[in-house]
Amino acid sequence: MKKIIFLLCFFVLPFTSYAYDFTVIYTGNSYSSLYPCGHCPSSVGGGLTRRATIINEAKSKSKNVILIDGGEFTAGGALDEASINVEADKKRTAYYFETLKAMGYDALGIGETDFTFGADFLKDNIKKTGLKAVSANLSLEGVSPYYIKDFSGFKVGIIGLSPQSIAQKNSIKATDYNAALSDSIKKIKSKVNFIILVSSLGDKTNIEIANKFADINLILSSGNILSPKDYEKINDTILIRPSYMAKDVRIANIETKNNKISKFDFKKEKLALSVKENTEVKKIIPACFKDNDCQKREGLAASCQNQGSNAAACLYVEPNRIEALLITDTSCSFCVTDVTQNLLKEIFLGINFKVIDYKEPQAKELIKKYNITTLPAFILPQEIKKEKEFPKLTKFTDEKDGKFLLKPQLSGLFMLLNRKETSSRIDYFVNLYEPSMLSVLNDLASFCKKENIKLDVHFFLTETSTYGYPKEEIRMALAVKKAAPDKFLEYIAKRLTDIKNTSWADSLEALHIDYNKIKETAKSKNLDKMIDDNDKLISELNINYGNAILVNNNKIFAIIDKVKPEDLKKLFRR
Repeated sequence: MKKIIFLLCFFVLPFTSYAYDFTVIYTGNSYSSLYPCGHCPSSVGGGLTRRATIINEAKSKSKNVILIDGGEFTAGGALDEASINVEADKKRTAYYFETLKAMGYDALGIGETDFTFGADFLKDNIKKTGLKAVSANLSLEGVSPYYIKDFSGFKVGIIGLSPQSIAQKNSIKATDYNAALSDSIKKIKSKVNFIILVSSLGDKTNIEIANKFADINLILSSGNILSPKDYEKINDTILIRPSYMAKDVRIANIETKNNKISKFDFKKEKLALSVKENTEVKKIIPACFKDNDCQKREGLAASCQNQGSNAAACLYVEPNRIEALLITDTSCSFCVTDVTQNLLKEIFLGINFKVIDYKEPQAKELIKKYNITTLPAFILPQEIKKEKEFPKLTKFTDEKDGKFLLKPQLSGLFMLLNRKETSSRIDYFVNLYEPSMLSVLNDLASFCKKENIKLDVHFFLTETSTYGYPKEEIRMALAVKKAAPDKFLEYIAKRLTDIKNTSWADSLEALHIDYNKIKETAKSKNLDKMIDDNDKLISELNINYGNAILVNNNKIFAIIDKVKPEDLKKLFRR
């Protein structure tokens, strides 16, 4: 008997400690993106024909491969950049299903977006393609709680979870995910060597699951992705995230030992336009659904013919020449117009810009003729209205005397022509409840003192602030400005440092400012006028954020990070 037990141990122990290697290739949050990203650089690309090429290459390098889509694959949702209309988006989704089948996907998660066209549409496409859709807490024909992939002696269980909110909108049953997951784990735990959870519940919930269910080795998290990290380790579980719109293919090479991940190697393969297209997948999908689906050709405009049909084709023609005017301050290195110019060039390939400095006679004449009050000013000709893409621009233009002028929402804004220039002055707009603004305030104060430039501070506070009493804070700050001007900047710095935990009275005491004097000043009518002036300036400039500066009373800029003395000097250099 002892010999038998010894022999059993001899054979079992090596088996349980044996290391297994396999590869997980995954996508998700793709919203049926059939084609490369239309507005991305060629190095980003995307699209199904190149995805298929990368997947085939990855499969050829690894013997044991699992190919998974994490869900949120249906077109037409709020996050679908390529959405056209209901019928076109349905067709795109149907084509997407066919390509997943052609590429050999092993499992398919189900997300909330995947019910955009109803439960029957989803069910019919799953049935038609025979794809293995998994969701343990969703009751829908054709969807299983889990799927087991067998690698001859090594088995991987793939469990799915879907948001319970699906049930409220689609008249189907979606049970509590905790109970459904626990039940599925119990059923497959003894049958598999590794468990993958495909969950579209979003990062927050999936991290909670990782902490609660130790038997799960890997979580493919789709849905609401909060972190920019491609993956992260939570105890012994690794949580992986797909790319938005499936702009790349993500690959995890995994080694397991004793049912734990012993080695994890992650990489992502870009679907650049230089990647060769897979001919089989290319036969499945139409050439295009809209013009933007057509691959760009230098100097030519693309037009999608027979959109979304088997006869679809991309036609390339010379774009119409459009001569536009751009009035700007050419001496201002920070008065950038490139972003708007590039956007217009994306929309109208044949557009050219004649740049005119606002001090030139031609610019002055145009400013007067069209009553231009802000710069930059983009003036587009009447013929642009005939362009196919012009409707995209309509709400961002004003038609004046046969021309179209871009509104500041699109053109940007850095100069206010109706404000008189006041030299050597900076007005800083600060939100007292944003401590990040303290460093900017300190940098501005130091620069202005050194360069003999006047610095004035104005207050932007939202009424919805969850801390303190915004109106009272403004009043007390302005009272300090009036009654103790030499301590004003120091007081503002103090409030920015700890406004959420201390009162303005505490700050006054810490800085040895006369409390009674400030309190009396705060009650005066002079303070009413100062508050009115503060609010009036905010309104005039349409300031709706802090960390903005007004330079010389007529140039306005947002500060994104921090200010550098050398950059500030350029603003005053003429």
